[in-house]
Amino acid sequence: MLFRKFVSGLVFSFLVCIHPGYSQSIYTIKGKITDAENNAFLAGVTLYENESGKGTHSNNSGNYSLSLPEGNYQISCSFVGYKTVKKWIILNKNLTQITGMSTNEVLCNY
Repeated sequence: MLFRKFVSGLVFSFLVCIHPGYSQSIYTIKGKITDAENNAFLAGVTLYENESGKGTHSNNSGNYSLSLPEGNYQISCSFVGYKTVKKWIILNKNLTQITGMSTNEVLCNY
């Protein structure tokens, strides 16, 4: 019985001690998406991390929030009628970004 308590305590101590070493920090990038020409808020802009595809949308006030593990990421912002914005970020702390998007200047010729 004493041996069982000792082993249980040892296993518990081992798990408590090693867990922080293997945990990965999660950080949040948040901000506001606006029209670069008139500063109007853009609702429904798609924001995503290119490799994993994890993403979110901006709300009615243009605000967004995306949480990812610590690392380097290329974040894309896309919206119908606007140029897609791509930015590389180093996510090692919580970030706040304001992103302006301009209308798409590419013309389609038929």
